[in-house]
Amino acid sequence: MFKKNSARLYIYLLILSLLMIGFVFMSGKNQITKERVFDCGLPVIFIETDGEKRIKSKEQYVDADFFIYENYNSYENSKGSKYRGKIRGRGNTTWTFRKKPYLAKLNEESSILEMPAAQKWTIRPFMTDKSKVRDAYATFIAAKILNSGVWTPSFKFVNLYLNNNFSGLYCIYEKVEQGENRIKLPEGSFLFVVNSRMNKEWNFRSTQGVPFSLVDNYVPEDKFLYEKGILQSIEDQIYLPDNSKVFDFIDKDSFVDWYLISEFSKNRDSNFIASCFMYFDSQKQKLFMGPVWDFDIAFGGSHMDKNYLPEDSWINKFHWYKELWRNDEFKSAVKHRWNEKKEELKNSFSYMNTLAEKLAPSAEIDDLVWRTLGRKQWPHTPGYKKRKTYDSEVNYVLDWCGKRYEWMDSFINSL
Repeated sequence: MFKKNSARLYIYLLILSLLMIGFVFMSGKNQITKERVFDCGLPVIFIETDGEKRIKSKEQYVDADFFIYENYNSYENSKGSKYRGKIRGRGNTTWTFRKKPYLAKLNEESSILEMPAAQKWTIRPFMTDKSKVRDAYATFIAAKILNSGVWTPSFKFVNLYLNNNFSGLYCIYEKVEQGENRIKLPEGSFLFVVNSRMNKEWNFRSTQGVPFSLVDNYVPEDKFLYEKGILQSIEDQIYLPDNSKVFDFIDKDSFVDWYLISEFSKNRDSNFIASCFMYFDSQKQKLFMGPVWDFDIAFGGSHMDKNYLPEDSWINKFHWYKELWRNDEFKSAVKHRWNEKKEELKNSFSYMNTLAEKLAPSAEIDDLVWRTLGRKQWPHTPGYKKRKTYDSEVNYVLDWCGKRYEWMDSFINSL
């Protein structure tokens, strides 16, 4: 009898707990009116799938209409921009989270929020980044400070509704791909990405164990094998005992700038795990590093491998950059570029402050939906329980960047 009653009590308590969690969740969502969303000051995008179909796959698209409004007045008077297209899921680890990332493919090339016209657009949630500024800050550095001529994606933050349900704060990014308004390359050029999942149409593991995927899925096998051969031959040059001639094959400036952005941010994925893009320019006959992508767990945002510590080098311990670190010309170029740009980099902290002020109202209502502030999630960093406000998360990133800057300056100038 005692065991039966204990079991019933446990079930009742479990049901009560679930009901209380549901009540808290819905009470938060009930505070979010369309007027409040528009008052945040960001553009608002409404995605309406045909028949309100759920987006359940990263492979199968769902037809949809896309409406973008700049303010509440334009929404009430139906004066927004309308696009027809389709949408599916995207991402790897991020696809497993509650707040989903998406890929939109419009029926026609279109300019979204004044960004250059294209068909494909990534819609990114940054659920892992409670400050919401990490990826945007890395992209800003690549575009405005450490820009060696490599194309950098544009982005715009928005508040998003999916089938009339508020989904929170998102960011629309240009997709990394070859194209007239994206990475514009001469014929015969190609784009690869380090991709540990090797889940694209064309993949291979180099002789040094680096997992590569060709970004373009629609090439014949003989073309892929030819491009794979070029990439492998360049890796062979990097790993030569004497790699002093390596800059005949790779673009030194782009490799230096990519290194500095990745090392300063201590981005875990940049150690040749994932999202490390590079392209071969057939006209210049060189491999370029970039564009930068996927920095949402950088800048002290991950507990893994103690990446939250602002000290110690990271990128130069792995794969290609470990070999480049043997090259005195490369290290000299890193030192020169750092000292050339370090004051601009230090002054760029104000960009994060300005962006965070703009995002704060949206970040606050985003947390009413997803409840991440002050709570443990993957990945996490020390002190997350005490950081229960959006401002505290932003201040954590700013403080980390200040400490990282001081360490980087000492480290690089000791070379």
